[in-house]
Amino acid sequence: MRKCLLPGAAAICVLTLLATQAIAAEDATHGDTAASAIARNDTASDDPTTPAAARAAARARLTRLTGERRYDEATAAAQQLLRLTRQNFGPEAPEVVDPLLALAEAQWLGGQLKPAEQNLLAGMALIKRHAGPLTPDLIKPLTTLGRLQLQTGRFDAAEQTFEQALHLNHVNLGFTNFDQFPIMDGLTESYISLDDIEEATFFQSSQLEIQQRRLGIDNPETAPAYHKLARWYRRVMMYEESILMYQRADRVLRETLGEASPERVDGLKGLALVFEEAGNPSMATSTLRKALRLIEEAPEVDPLRRASVLIALGDSLIRAGRFPAADQQYVAAWQTLPDDEVGTERRAFFFDQPVRRAGSLFPRYARGARGRKADGLRTGKILIEYVIDARGHVTDASVVESEPPGLMDRTFLSIYRRSLFRPRYIDAQARASERQFASHEYWYAHDTPEKTDSAADDERESDTGKLRYPDDDPR
Repeated sequence: MRKCLLPGAAAICVLTLLATQAIAAEDATHGDTAASAIARNDTASDDPTTPAAARAAARARLTRLTGERRYDEATAAAQQLLRLTRQNFGPEAPEVVDPLLALAEAQWLGGQLKPAEQNLLAGMALIKRHAGPLTPDLIKPLTTLGRLQLQTGRFDAAEQTFEQALHLNHVNLGFTNFDQFPIMDGLTESYISLDDIEEATFFQSSQLEIQQRRLGIDNPETAPAYHKLARWYRRVMMYEESILMYQRADRVLRETLGEASPERVDGLKGLALVFEEAGNPSMATSTLRKALRLIEEAPEVDPLRRASVLIALGDSLIRAGRFPAADQQYVAAWQTLPDDEVGTERRAFFFDQPVRRAGSLFPRYARGARGRKADGLRTGKILIEYVIDARGHVTDASVVESEPPGLMDRTFLSIYRRSLFRPRYIDAQARASERQFASHEYWYAHDTPEKTDSAADDERESDTGKLRYPDDDPR
């Protein structure tokens, strides 16, 4: 159980912070931080043959390739930038930090996890050497390292890394800054992976408390924080708590912006999903229709927001097996979206591909793997091909590849065959979708026998017998 996070919760937090700051003053090197050292150095001139211009060109290429998601080429550009920087300034210069971390990020995005981690650690070692152990320059690479450790199943290590990042955040920015929220989200994922729901929830509820302290309890800007906590409660199936958070957010918006405010719509959509998942579809439908009325009664109707509610209604009806009624909502959403650039993009976003709207959560572990330490786990992979008819049902599913062969085939096939999709639409008409592919990864124990899986065995761990309303696609 957490003893404190915010000032005033316990005197030990303040004493720890003061002691840490004293250590920092004694241990930190004099002069600039690594980041400021980089910022003050030479800039590219107009002469393309200068070292600065060569580095600037490599940096521009890295930025462009990363934006285009061409991560292998981005990695090569980052390696060139790092090589040039080391040639110009020396291998241990503070200027090397930025390209070293950029290389680690490109490698991480490209799936080269081991070299990415090595370069992150090397970059952080340089930062500590030049700017001391408590510099804020360490917060971002520590956060990236924690995410990488989560990705590779080292949940204990990730928790410790995120704790370090949070400690540095508090030392440098105080207890109530908003920059700590991504770190808290990392801690949430670490603890839920360690099956510690209480600690995971602490780091979600703390974010709302911090925003209330900074902004005021009745400030409408706190509504997104209420909604985020509500989504967390829904994720861990604490439905009463989720409903309460959505209702509190709605109360704040009604009392500050008025009963007719369209800003209430997003929360009502989330609340409807909780009602539906908790087994109250009639309340879900009435809540969505209330949201639709708020939009349609506004002085100016927002077509994008109206379309989003119509699609939510359609998704709810799909899950209830009422495709004709769902189809009416989807067609109305299609027709509501304007024909300008933004409307065309949103129409493609919602309707170009089928979207999974109900089904079991995909398992993260094979049978017997949950609870194992990271060094006892291996990554399993599976590629599924499936066909979706114009009513959103999967009519065929097969395994294209799986490694280890057969270990989780039945489990994933069972999930897909029972899933429900919003079908793709062309010219406002639902269409079937042939040859859809989806790949998944999961953890399995390295001593698991190589045998065809038993669907009944895996269902006990993956909960394939219970339909959920997945958040695996924001559409």
